[in-house]
Amino acid sequence: MSGKGFAPKGDKNVKTIEYKPSSQPQLPHTMPDGSPWPDETVTFWRALAEYPLSADWTLIEWLYHMDTAVLHAEFWLTGKATFASELRLRLAKIGATAEDRARLRIAFANADEAEGKGSKPQTPSSREQFGKLRSV
Repeated sequence: MSGKGFAPKGDKNVKTIEYKPSSQPQLPHTMPDGSPWPDETVTFWRALAEYPLSADWTLIEWLYHMDTAVLHAEFWLTGKATFASELRLRLAKIGATAEDRARLRIAFANADEAEGKGSKPQTPSSREQFGKLRSV
């Protein structure tokens, strides 16, 4: 007896592309207007390189974040709130805060926890708590 529903369509509608992560490009020597980068933006650019998800970014994603660095610099130089709102939206897309990561369903774990080698839980097991109890 056959299964219910339509037969699977197969892979004819699926296109496979080669995915190639890219390393972080250097921040240009100066901002687009020729002024030097604020120290906060240089720190921001370094922090992006250490962000756990950045290892999988493509060149186009890095260029997007370079544009984000320009907005970051303008915010620090001018203090205008218009730059802050766009910066917040761009950083939310990559999960910059714990709230953003929760919304994107991203969870970071250190290697020991991911492999189950974490320390023993603080709460004793039920066998440790009630192991000596016997029914009467």
